[in-house]
Amino acid sequence: MDKQIFYPVIALALQTAVIVFYLGARRIRAVKRGEASVDYFRTFSSEPPRDTRAIQAERNVKNLFEAPVLFYVACLAAVQAGAVDPWLVGLAWAYVAIRAGHSLIHLTFNRLRHRFRAFALSWVVLIAIWAKFTSSLL
Repeated sequence: MDKQIFYPVIALALQTAVIVFYLGARRIRAVKRGEASVDYFRTFSSEPPRDTRAIQAERNVKNLFEAPVLFYVACLAAVQAGAVDPWLVGLAWAYVAIRAGHSLIHLTFNRLRHRFRAFALSWVVLIAIWAKFTSSLL
Protein backbone atom coordinates (compact mmCIF):
# COMPACT_ATOMS: atom_id res chain seq x y z
CA MET A 1 0.00 0.00 0.00
CA ASP A 2 2.84 2.43 0.76
CA LYS A 3 3.86 2.45 -2.89
CA GLN A 4 0.39 3.65 -3.96
CA ILE A 5 0.99 7.09 -2.43
CA PHE A 6 3.82 7.72 -4.87
CA TYR A 7 1.52 7.71 -7.92
CA PRO A 8 -0.24 10.97 -7.02
CA VAL A 9 3.14 12.42 -5.98
CA ILE A 10 4.54 11.56 -9.41
CA ALA A 11 1.42 12.95 -11.10
CA LEU A 12 1.78 16.31 -9.35
CA ALA A 13 5.49 16.43 -10.16
CA LEU A 14 4.68 15.73 -13.83
CA GLN A 15 2.01 18.42 -13.82
CA THR A 16 4.58 20.87 -12.46
CA ALA A 17 7.07 19.86 -15.15
CA VAL A 18 4.50 20.33 -17.92
CA ILE A 19 3.65 23.81 -16.66
CA VAL A 20 7.35 24.71 -16.35
CA PHE A 21 7.80 23.80 -20.04
CA TYR A 22 4.64 25.73 -20.91
CA LEU A 23 6.11 28.73 -19.07
CA GLY A 24 9.30 28.42 -21.10
CA ALA A 25 7.31 28.35 -24.33
CA ARG A 26 5.29 31.42 -23.28
CA ARG A 27 8.48 33.30 -22.42
CA ILE A 28 10.10 32.44 -25.76
CA ARG A 29 6.93 33.50 -27.55
CA ALA A 30 6.79 36.79 -25.64
CA VAL A 31 10.39 37.62 -26.57
CA LYS A 32 9.88 36.68 -30.24
CA ARG A 33 6.77 38.88 -30.42
CA GLY A 34 8.56 41.79 -28.74
CA GLU A 35 6.23 41.57 -25.73
CA ALA A 36 9.14 41.00 -23.34
CA SER A 37 12.84 41.69 -23.20
CA VAL A 38 15.39 38.92 -22.90
CA ASP A 39 16.94 41.08 -20.17
CA TYR A 40 13.80 40.67 -18.10
CA PHE A 41 14.32 36.92 -17.97
CA ARG A 42 18.05 37.32 -17.26
CA THR A 43 17.84 39.81 -14.42
CA PHE A 44 14.12 40.47 -13.82
CA SER A 45 15.04 44.15 -13.68
CA SER A 46 13.36 45.47 -16.82
CA GLU A 47 9.67 45.67 -17.71
CA PRO A 48 7.76 42.40 -17.22
CA PRO A 49 6.21 40.71 -20.25
CA ARG A 50 3.04 42.19 -21.71
CA ASP A 51 1.88 38.67 -22.53
CA THR A 52 -0.60 37.91 -19.75
CA ARG A 53 -0.37 34.18 -20.45
CA ALA A 54 3.36 34.27 -19.65
CA ILE A 55 2.65 36.11 -16.40
CA GLN A 56 -0.10 33.63 -15.48
CA ALA A 57 2.18 30.67 -16.21
CA GLU A 58 4.96 32.19 -14.10
CA ARG A 59 2.61 32.70 -11.16
CA ASN A 60 1.17 29.21 -11.55
CA VAL A 61 4.64 27.67 -11.44
CA LYS A 62 5.45 29.67 -8.30
CA ASN A 63 2.19 28.47 -6.78
CA LEU A 64 3.13 24.85 -7.50
CA PHE A 65 6.22 25.30 -5.32
CA GLU A 66 4.31 26.67 -2.35
CA ALA A 67 1.46 24.61 -0.80
CA PRO A 68 2.24 21.44 -2.79
CA VAL A 69 5.53 21.19 -0.90
CA LEU A 70 3.42 20.38 2.18
CA PHE A 71 1.70 17.68 0.13
CA TYR A 72 5.01 16.09 -0.84
CA VAL A 73 6.23 16.19 2.76
CA ALA A 74 3.03 14.64 4.10
CA CYS A 75 3.17 11.80 1.57
CA LEU A 76 6.82 11.03 2.26
CA ALA A 77 6.29 11.24 6.03
CA ALA A 78 3.31 8.90 5.76
CA VAL A 79 5.44 6.34 3.96
CA GLN A 80 8.20 6.68 6.54
CA ALA A 81 5.71 6.28 9.41
CA GLY A 82 3.89 3.38 7.76
CA ALA A 83 0.70 5.45 7.80
CA VAL A 84 -0.38 5.04 4.17
CA ASP A 85 -3.87 3.65 3.78
CA PRO A 86 -6.56 3.79 1.07
CA TRP A 87 -8.08 6.96 2.55
CA LEU A 88 -4.77 8.80 2.42
CA VAL A 89 -4.15 7.65 -1.14
CA GLY A 90 -7.65 8.81 -2.12
CA LEU A 91 -7.08 12.20 -0.50
CA ALA A 92 -3.74 12.47 -2.31
CA TRP A 93 -5.41 11.80 -5.66
CA ALA A 94 -8.13 14.33 -4.83
CA TYR A 95 -5.45 16.92 -4.04
CA VAL A 96 -3.69 16.28 -7.35
CA ALA A 97 -6.96 16.50 -9.30
CA ILE A 98 -7.94 19.77 -7.62
CA ARG A 99 -4.47 21.24 -8.19
CA ALA A 100 -4.73 20.23 -11.86
CA GLY A 101 -8.11 21.96 -12.03
CA HIS A 102 -6.64 25.05 -10.37
CA SER A 103 -3.82 25.17 -12.91
CA LEU A 104 -6.21 24.61 -15.80
CA ILE A 105 -8.42 27.47 -14.62
CA HIS A 106 -5.40 29.72 -14.01
CA LEU A 107 -3.88 29.07 -17.43
CA THR A 108 -7.08 29.29 -19.47
CA PHE A 109 -10.10 31.44 -18.66
CA ASN A 110 -8.67 32.53 -15.26
CA ARG A 111 -11.89 33.47 -13.50
CA LEU A 112 -10.87 34.47 -10.00
CA ARG A 113 -14.02 33.07 -8.40
CA HIS A 114 -13.42 29.63 -9.92
CA ARG A 115 -9.70 29.71 -9.29
CA PHE A 116 -10.17 30.69 -5.65
CA ARG A 117 -12.67 27.88 -5.08
CA ALA A 118 -10.21 25.34 -6.46
CA PHE A 119 -7.40 26.88 -4.40
CA ALA A 120 -9.48 26.85 -1.19
CA LEU A 121 -10.68 23.30 -1.81
CA SER A 122 -7.10 22.16 -2.35
CA TRP A 123 -6.23 23.58 1.07
CA VAL A 124 -9.18 21.75 2.66
CA VAL A 125 -7.93 18.49 1.16
CA LEU A 126 -4.33 19.23 2.15
CA ILE A 127 -5.43 19.84 5.74
CA ALA A 128 -7.40 16.57 5.60
CA ILE A 129 -4.25 14.78 4.40
CA TRP A 130 -2.28 16.15 7.32
CA ALA A 131 -5.12 15.37 9.76
CA LYS A 132 -5.36 11.80 8.47
CA PHE A 133 -1.60 11.34 8.67
CA THR A 134 -1.23 12.79 12.16
CA SER A 135 -4.22 10.85 13.50
CA SER A 136 -2.56 7.63 12.40
CA LEU A 137 0.41 8.49 14.60
CA LEU A 138 -1.70 8.74 17.76
